[in-house]
Amino acid sequence: MAVSTTNAFDGPFSANGVTRSFPFTFTAQDTGDVAVLLDDQPITDGYSVELYEGGGGTVTFAVAPGPGKLVVWLDPDFTQTTAFENGSAWLAAPVNLANDRAALRDQALSRDLKRCMRIPLGENAGTLPAAAKRKGKYFAFSPIDGTAVLADAVNGDALLRADMASTDANKGATLVGMPGGGMLHETIVPCTTRAALAARANRSVMVYLLEPGRQGYFYWSPADLSAAVAADPAQAFYVPASTGSSGANGAWVRAAVRPGVANLTWFGNPGDGSVSDAQAEAAMVAAFAWLNAVGGRTLEVPAGVFTYTSDKRITANSAMIRGSGCRFQAKNSARLLIGFADDSTMVNGRVVKAGIKAIGVKLVNIAFLPADGHYGSIVTLDFCDETTLDNVEISMYSSVNDVTGLECRWTQWVYLRRVKINVNSRAVWIRLQPSNIQNEDHYHFSDCLFYIGKLVNPPNPAPLSCVQVEKELGNTYGIFEFSMRGCHFLGIPNDATRRVSAIAVKNAASGDSRAIHRLSVYSCFFEDVWYGFDGNRFIGAPDGYDTSRLSFYGCSFLRFGVAVYGKDYSKNAADFAGCYLLQGVSATDGAMGRFSHNNVLEALSAPFANGITRNRFTDKNIGDMAASSAGRLRAMGSVAVAATDTYAVINHGLAATPTKVVYWTIADNTWKPSVGTTALGSTSFNANFTPPGVAATLYWEAEVAYL
Repeated sequence: MAVSTTNAFDGPFSANGVTRSFPFTFTAQDTGDVAVLLDDQPITDGYSVELYEGGGGTVTFAVAPGPGKLVVWLDPDFTQTTAFENGSAWLAAPVNLANDRAALRDQALSRDLKRCMRIPLGENAGTLPAAAKRKGKYFAFSPIDGTAVLADAVNGDALLRADMASTDANKGATLVGMPGGGMLHETIVPCTTRAALAARANRSVMVYLLEPGRQGYFYWSPADLSAAVAADPAQAFYVPASTGSSGANGAWVRAAVRPGVANLTWFGNPGDGSVSDAQAEAAMVAAFAWLNAVGGRTLEVPAGVFTYTSDKRITANSAMIRGSGCRFQAKNSARLLIGFADDSTMVNGRVVKAGIKAIGVKLVNIAFLPADGHYGSIVTLDFCDETTLDNVEISMYSSVNDVTGLECRWTQWVYLRRVKINVNSRAVWIRLQPSNIQNEDHYHFSDCLFYIGKLVNPPNPAPLSCVQVEKELGNTYGIFEFSMRGCHFLGIPNDATRRVSAIAVKNAASGDSRAIHRLSVYSCFFEDVWYGFDGNRFIGAPDGYDTSRLSFYGCSFLRFGVAVYGKDYSKNAADFAGCYLLQGVSATDGAMGRFSHNNVLEALSAPFANGITRNRFTDKNIGDMAASSAGRLRAMGSVAVAATDTYAVINHGLAATPTKVVYWTIADNTWKPSVGTTALGSTSFNANFTPPGVAATLYWEAEVAYL
């Protein structure tokens, strides 16, 4: 027969003490080739096997087994009993029988090999030591070269067991190892503290340091490591011997370290609140010293709270801080700064840019949540280019002071991605300072949340803003490229005193001073902000004005005062394309609005505060005004109709004459009038109909389309 099946077992079946027969589908040549396991233990009697032609069969027990998990599997004989005599006739049957048995043995071997641990091709698994040397030891793998190792179960055995069983980062079997390869290494010794490690006399073995936050494997290097030891006062990487603290005669070296990557906990703060503020500060100082020593380094931060009590600054190029559920907690109003702006020198009234420019810095997956009472900025981009904040939160939960989330000084190419800033003064403050080189530009914000006053109320009614661009006196430069995509701006609802601007410009100069040459806003949501764009409140000089150019594409405004607020000057303009403005006061005030592509303005009390003629409505090629893709104002409501009424006066509140009016009644109403419209005006119109006969309600919607 041919072997057409590929499986070498069936099950597991649920042996419940009731079922006696268990079918199988694999091929077997003899009933003796079928074996049974119950809870992984072999059963040798108490059942019979029936084989079917073409493969498969049934195992039937005299007494139903169980309870447990039952497996029927192929267990072929590995002997070769077929022998051919020289000169004898060729017969197909014995040849097929021998080949079938070989195939079944291959299937059984393949089944068992698939259940084994395997290593990739080209690697050497090594050889286990003799049984006497393996007794009482743990089997694991080296983080250095991936070879198998044995951990010695002595001394701190209980601690070692806990760490070996852990699935936490930097724990578990993945960390067991020592340099080398080939034969399995026979001994790894646990060590509770760095002091105990430094005092070890036996330096021929790998040591696993158990000190909280500093866990890891260390090996002894006899080389002159005095320079490395001196550069690592926190002993994150090097632990010198207690008898030679300089490291000139060697030191314990942290094993399995990825080049240019360190964990913040290695420097002395496990992030679990077990250290003092002074110790946490010292750990942060040491960690930032390491991060800034060479460009391109990455400081990884696990889950936990990491406190610092003085400003921390990143000055190295391409440095990264990458968190994983961590919180940076500043105390004493400390800041995290990127770059160093030295503004101590002035020439002709302008700052001479000096200091250290940090290029390509990244902050990823970190929450900056200062302690209560913080004042000023939380994070400051001081002097930097190509800076990225990705999945970062900057929030202040309690403070009686004005708090700014992100302050930008001498910056170019700033990327905020999935950043949440929740403070009580300014979420982002971009300062355009007078300097000898004015090139602050290229800001790109995407999928960000900018909240003012959601967690903690502002301490005073001073003008507030989610994003503020301040053009300081003497600066003549404007931002050429500024884009926002998918951002949410949230202010303080129902507060006439503390009115929040989503985006605002601030300027103290007289005359025309454009802070932003082009601001492009895509698919953003403006909620409970009084001003979408504010180019008026922060203009200090009576004769000053801002002429920033704005474009809103597919944006939504909900519960607002003025979408674009400016001064009545021809260059102060904003484009609206496919936007939805709902439950507000005015679309524009002072600034010119240019509306195109299906804008909808609904439930606005004074749609255009500076008059409709100040605005522009395009796409004039569309003939049907009601279907215009230029701009629409829409209002809707209902009116009570008495049984004998023949008309109703409806005040629509659109401040313009409707171009389309639609009427309807509720679905179960028997009154289905044909309604005509007369006396159509800029404040009201008449709805004319046949008397309903009973009291009824008429619903209406009015729309103004501008071409």
